Amino acid sequence: MTASIEATVLSVLVEIARTHQPTRSTVATTDSLIDDLGFESLDLATAVAQLEIQLGIDPFATEATLGVVRTVGDFIAVYERAARTSS
Repeated sequence: MTASIEATVLSVLVEIARTHQPTRSTVATTDSLIDDLGFESLDLATAVAQLEIQLGIDPFATEATLGVVRTVGDFIAVYERAARTSS
């Protein structure tokens, strides 16, 4: 399930990143959501909404963890942790 979560999160983040950088085709786990990808709060909200639909989990509904999420890897880790605790 972890590989599936990572792939899904990466796919959603690439799609959103393309709105800022149309030629972007990948994101790295070390990429900063704000500095490297140009994400704003609406982009993060869009990602969370899309991932809730695709994965059936919203790790931010009960935790105030969004403030500690800085990189793509952090974002993936939050979803992987939420999936483990919800199963």
